[in-house]
Amino acid sequence: MAKEKVIILGAGIAGSQAALELAEDYDVHIFTKSALLASNSALAQGGIAAAVHPDDEPLSHYRDTLIAGHFENNRKAVRLLVEEAPHIIEELRQAGFLFDCTPNGKLLFGLEGAHSAPRILHAGGDQTGLLLTRFLHDRFPASVKLHTYEMASSILLDQDGHAAGIRTFTTKDGHCHFYHCDHLIIATGGAGQLFGNTSNDASITGDGIAMAIQVGAAIRDLSAIQFHPTLYFANGRAVGLVSEAVRGQGAVLVDQSGRALMAGEHPLADLAPRDIVSKVLFRAQNAGCSIFLDLSKVTDFEAKFPHITAMLDENQEPFRQTKKIPVQPGAHFLMGGIATNLSGQTSVPDLYAIGEAASTGVHGSNRLASNSLLEAFVFSKRAADQIKRTTISHKKMAIIPKKDCLSGGVSLPERTLLQEKVRQALGIERSEESLEHLLSFLKAYSFPSCQVVDSDTLERRNMCILAARMAENALTQLRQTEIEMRS
Repeated sequence: MAKEKVIILGAGIAGSQAALELAEDYDVHIFTKSALLASNSALAQGGIAAAVHPDDEPLSHYRDTLIAGHFENNRKAVRLLVEEAPHIIEELRQAGFLFDCTPNGKLLFGLEGAHSAPRILHAGGDQTGLLLTRFLHDRFPASVKLHTYEMASSILLDQDGHAAGIRTFTTKDGHCHFYHCDHLIIATGGAGQLFGNTSNDASITGDGIAMAIQVGAAIRDLSAIQFHPTLYFANGRAVGLVSEAVRGQGAVLVDQSGRALMAGEHPLADLAPRDIVSKVLFRAQNAGCSIFLDLSKVTDFEAKFPHITAMLDENQEPFRQTKKIPVQPGAHFLMGGIATNLSGQTSVPDLYAIGEAASTGVHGSNRLASNSLLEAFVFSKRAADQIKRTTISHKKMAIIPKKDCLSGGVSLPERTLLQEKVRQALGIERSEESLEHLLSFLKAYSFPSCQVVDSDTLERRNMCILAARMAENALTQLRQTEIEMRS
């Protein structure tokens, strides 16, 4: 009897872990629109949070997650996250993954923003995400089929409205393909490239979420975007992230005169929750300040942060002489996304979402540092377990539209113009006027459900779909807040 087929969109940690969980019993196919390592997971400098130190406990991790998320979290999801964390770490170590340790073999624990204790495990200093992603990829059995440089353009449903396949095109030649599946998992990450200044990989344009929207999947908290305080800026653009772990080692945010910007702003100062730090820096920028990370108190910076050091050297940043890195806030993480239960199931039968593309409510309105990689492991395992418990009772036949791969009927803004409009409306501080302006701007364009066969057009269409939904969600929230404040 043929194995049931699972298609996974995305090869970051969430998608890769799901593939490993399912590979033995299912026919697993992974699709990426770019290279296998092109993901936010591989860029993650921060580590993975887990209460595994003898002096720490999951309850403390639970409280920190709720406080950072302003108590808007799904508490069941948070409980699962923190209780599963020690098991995830143990499984990874048993499988052979090497976290950073002291010379006598004890785990090293880092401190990051809004954590009440050092509980961040790193690998390769600031290369945790890259090493974890490679570790999972290296464990793929030969039975896992990899489809790189093949972009999914739409989800196909059967006559009963169940997810039953995908339509793709190869990004090198634009050839269209159709694939049937019994279970479809979206693990395509968030939507950081909606903003010009972002820590996200260039491939993260919200494609999976946009496709889910087009088949009617429920969406939740789509305007809940986290801005990271310390993106490294060179030549007027965001080049990459400077991990929060640098501040955990003693770096201080200062302006051009050396004034400590977080002094008196929060009891945790530079290690306050990200939304608070980002807002302070954003207002300082608007007041004409330049912002730097002062490294004077960080010992052995280059040894502890080899990836950041290489990034600075590549851009000829004289940090060794100045002891400073120029930084600004930028778009980092999407707390909302495709609404799921705690097993990754969406409102569309046989369609799952995991990782940053999903919204379980685990992060509330602001993600706690280093909970993202943990989330990817915990909820990918739960989605895989749910698939194993699900019986496909009938042969599903995907409905393929009569007209395929159309390229006409689409009118889209130029990418940098769209990004600037989104930044102005959906940035750190928002107003009804700016959100209404974005929605009015988008109404001048046409981005219907017809298919396209080049990645730039499809990405811009997906970005427009998300921008409109995000602005609508943000506008609704602003107006509701005003009503509550008046009552």
